[in-house]
Formats: sequence, C-alpha cells, structure tokens
Amino acid sequence: MIGAIIGAGTALVAAGAGLLGARLGARSVEQGAVIAAEAVARQVHSQAAVDHGHWQREQRATACNTILQSFDDAVLQFRLTMAADGDLEGIEQAATRLQEAVIGVSRARVSVSVAGPPALVQQAENLLDLANSLIVFLQEDLTGREEEAAGLPDRVHEARERFIDTCREELGRAPTVE
Repeated sequence: MIGAIIGAGTALVAAGAGLLGARLGARSVEQGAVIAAEAVARQVHSQAAVDHGHWQREQRATACNTILQSFDDAVLQFRLTMAADGDLEGIEQAATRLQEAVIGVSRARVSVSVAGPPALVQQAENLLDLANSLIVFLQEDLTGREEEAAGLPDRVHEARERFIDTCREELGRAPTVE
C-alpha cells in the first residue's frame, strides 16, 4: 500500500511537473508570438514610412520639374517680348504668353508649397518673385535702369540654379523612419 501511495504520489508530482512544463511552454510560445507580432508591426511601419518617403520624393520631383518648366517658359516669353522690338502685335502676344507663364509658375509654386519642405518652398517663392519681376520690367520705363535690366539674365540664371540645387539636396535626402 505504501508502494501504491508512493507510486501515486510520484505520478502526481510527475503530472504536476508536466502541467507546469506545459504551462511554461505555452507562456513561452505566447511571449514568442507577441515578440514576433511586434517585430512584424515594426517592419510594416518601417516599410510604410519608406514607401511614403519615396512617394513624397516623387511628388517633390514632379513639383520641381513643373515649376522649372513654367519658369523657363516665362523667361522664354520675356525674351520673345524683348526681341519683338517695335512689333506691337508681337509684343502684346508675347506679353500675354508671359503673363500666362507666370500664372503657371504661381500654380506650380502651390504644388511645391504642398510638397515642401521649407527650403524648397522658399526657392520656389524666389522663382515666382523673379517671374513677376519680368512682367514689371515690361510694364515700367527702364530709362536709367539699363544696368539693372542688363543684370536680369544673371539673376534668372542664379535663381534657377539655386532652385535646382535645393531640389537636388531635398530629393537626395533619405526618407526618415519614425
């Protein structure tokens, strides 16, 4: 009888140890599943941030390209207006196209403002200000301001190059993962 009691006690202890082992094993599996789920969630979040960064870079590149095309068109129309010396109809047509091109620069600047960042927005504002000054140059009497008018091509070139440099810098930044 004592042997049966010891055997039953041993079986009971073994069963208890088995249950404890199973419980600990289940807890470890549960903790492993939680850790794996957290890792997957971090990975999904990181990939989403990278994908968003690529999308944002595409938006900025498109906005930069659009404003540069519009600005270049405004400069071309300004040059055509200046070249239409004495041809009033040619001057009026080119001036109208210049105003339309400046409106295009303004619209493109809005896209840059939405796409950001602030450094890029500032350079877009500079291009728009310069495009608007092309219209002002046509509307004003430039007598006595020949030197300022002569410096305009350099200002146009410098503003365009600063904008391109800023675009390259901003587009070259790696997306941030938070």
